[in-house]
This record gives sequence, structure tokens and C-alpha cells, in this order.
Amino acid sequence: MEKLAKVSGEIRGTIKIGASGLFSLYKLPKILNAFNNKYPTIDIQLKTGWSRDIKEALTQEEIHVAIIRGNYLINSEKCLLDKEELYVVSKTPFTKADIPTLQWITYETDLSLSQMIDKWWRTNFDQPIKPSIETDQAATCKEMVKFGMGIAVLPATSIEGEDLYKISLNAFGDENYFRETILYYNKYVQDLRHVNLFINFIKDWYPTKAD
Repeated sequence: MEKLAKVSGEIRGTIKIGASGLFSLYKLPKILNAFNNKYPTIDIQLKTGWSRDIKEALTQEEIHVAIIRGNYLINSEKCLLDKEELYVVSKTPFTKADIPTLQWITYETDLSLSQMIDKWWRTNFDQPIKPSIETDQAATCKEMVKFGMGIAVLPATSIEGEDLYKISLNAFGDENYFRETILYYNKYVQDLRHVNLFINFIKDWYPTKAD
């Protein structure tokens, strides 16, 4: 049973949040810090990992809210937080025609992003992708790119402020390629005042996307 108390007008409770690894690395620390400064009496329990695992944690009601990259079929409330482009990135200048001839760096990711990149490649190039370097995560992949080890497809979030050359996947034709970050939560958690505070807080953080 969730415990929620009001002491001297302050709301107390523990919010259980699940978030994808990339969002947790680049976006969530700033959001949680701001929330904690505004609501210091509310505790946070955080679980990070693959979006598929965070989805399962929400389904099993192990967490109150899930922040997932990619559009999953989940029987819950949801709100689009962000929508970002994907880029082919390189340390040195390159053209679209160069791409099939350059060394590729890949990283382990969820099925939805993998399928998106595969679709983009098959739409624009005849030969299959042949990665020279395979890494376990986007952050490692980016570091390889920064040191000139090859090119890669990375989301805008992971390359903000980086001195890299880039071409958007949306610059290749009529197909649109975007990576969504979506907030999911079971409807009943809105009755928990401390959880509802966080839901509204993060929606306000992304006012141009959230409903």
C-alpha cells in the first residue's frame, strides 16, 4: 500500500520511476534535480535500463511511471514528451554518397530503433550494413565516432553540443524518421498526489510536446 502523508502542508511519498538508459543519461538528471528542489519531501526510486524492460516493469506495476524511447503498445495512459531526429554523424566531413563506403559503428539498441535504421538503410542503399565496430551502447559508439573510428546513426539527444558533422536521416527522401520519448503510467497512479505531481511536472518540462 502506498503511504502518503501531509505534514505541515507538505506532500510526502515515494515515486517509483523507470526510464530508458539514454534518457536517463542525457535528460533525466536535470529533471529529477529540479523536481527534488521543488518537492524535497518526495522520495524517488529510479530504475534505468532497456525500454523493453521498463515497459515490463510498468506492466507488472513495479513502477508508477515509465519514460520509454519508442512507441510501445502498453495498456496505460501515455503522453508524448519529445520527438527527435536521427543523424548520420562523423568526425570529418562527408556526403550522402560517401556513406556506404565508410566504416560503420553500431551499438546495441531496442528493436524499434534497430528496425527504423534498417528501413532507412534499405530504402537508400543497395548493399547491407557491414559494421566495423560493434559497441554495447550509444554513448560508447559516440566516443568511437568522436575519435574518427567511423560513422554511426545517433539520436539528436546524444550529440547535443558535440563538434561532429551530421546529416539527418530525413534529408534522404520522403520517409520521416523520428525517435519518440513517451511517458506511460497506469491511470490509477494519478490518484496518488505525489505521483501526479511528477506527471504534471514532467509534462510541463516538455510543454510543446505534452498534451
